[in-house]
Amino acid sequence: MEVWNSTGHHISEEVLMQRIRGMQLRREAEGAVLTDAGIVANIEYSIERSYLNRYESEIRADRRLRYELDYLT
Repeated sequence: MEVWNSTGHHISEEVLMQRIRGMQLRREAEGAVLTDAGIVANIEYSIERSYLNRYESEIRADRRLRYELDYLT
């Protein structure tokens, strides 16, 4: 959603990483905060499933994110 809500539905990968780090996300309520490796793994997962795509240093919304936006929000 951070990518979708960015201007033009794309964001610098480094800015995205910084924003996600700042959210202190966890997989489980009592689990550890996601590491950079975990964040990158989630980005790659989203790219593999066509929610996002990478163009140079930008991460962009892809077709599946647009189709499933209401469900995801």
